[in-house]
Amino acid sequence: MRFSTSSNCGAGTSFSSSFPLDLVMSKPLIDPQMASLYQSIGRAVSHWAHLEQCLSYWFCVISGMETNMANDIFFSANSFKTRIDLTQAAIDNSPALAIDREFASVAVNKAATYSKYRNRIVHGSPIFRQTDPPSAVIIDTYGPHTQDKYIRAITIAHLDCAGSNFAKLSSLMVEAHVDRLFRGVNSPNPVGARPLVELLRLVQQLPNAPDSIEPSQRQKGRARQLQAAAEKTPRKQRSDKGH
Repeated sequence: MRFSTSSNCGAGTSFSSSFPLDLVMSKPLIDPQMASLYQSIGRAVSHWAHLEQCLSYWFCVISGMETNMANDIFFSANSFKTRIDLTQAAIDNSPALAIDREFASVAVNKAATYSKYRNRIVHGSPIFRQTDPPSAVIIDTYGPHTQDKYIRAITIAHLDCAGSNFAKLSSLMVEAHVDRLFRGVNSPNPVGARPLVELLRLVQQLPNAPDSIEPSQRQKGRARQLQAAAEKTPRKQRSDKGH
């Protein structure tokens, strides 16, 4: 199948061309690796958007405000850092239970850590590297590490891992919110949310580096220290923490 076109270019000149339409239509508009990179970017950014929504839930819980007011105040902040600052200020002055404040603090700090990587994703430059083998990556285009932009390049695997950790943090925050809503209610929890203490531990165990599958050795060591300290705390003191 062939496709022909002609055009009058003005001034008495014209041109015509003829070329195989199937050749044009069958050629991919974008390299498959770049397409995969863009898909992974989209998934990671979508998970991040949900994470910010989950943070707004907890801002409402911690501040004690009416839902619509808390939501409007949270999203009136144009930067994520300001939203984090708002939530942390609310935690410091919150009338909520100690266990709720602790969970919110740990979750907010984890999200703040992840936000630096999110910024690299959305502000970096997607490129196709003619390496062996070729690869589609995101490189830093600003900041103090641009000299190492190829060494620090974000791969598709990194993106998928980061998106997964964004989603895990969001899921734990939602589950914790459900547990709080049904705390002390006689009706059964509709989704079987786990106790907040367990969810807090799972948030702490999420890797601090979002492009990592598991926590670093330093993070694991810190977790062991916290566990040892908790075991030394008298049982009654631990139970009073939730009041």
